[in-house]
Amino acid sequence: MRTLLLHEYRRVLLRDPNLPEQLLPADWPGRTARDLCRDMYAALLDASEDYLREVVEVADGTLANASRLLRKRFAAAQATGSGPQATY
Repeated sequence: MRTLLLHEYRRVLLRDPNLPEQLLPADWPGRTARDLCRDMYAALLDASEDYLREVVEVADGTLANASRLLRKRFAAAQATGSGPQATY
């Protein structure tokens, strides 16, 4: 689900004019899209990471816990208020 969510969100980003926040209309749907994707991503993160750690095996036998890094994915755009971009 998390992969599909980001795939669809990236498709939305292709249509984003990438303008500074102050030049976007007040009702710009990119803000809503970013917030919705961020919230859905956060809701899916723990369960999906738990599942991956349970089923994925790497050369050294353990999968690194990437949750902290992944939680930052939407933090840059939210902190700056700069359009619907996310950090990938």
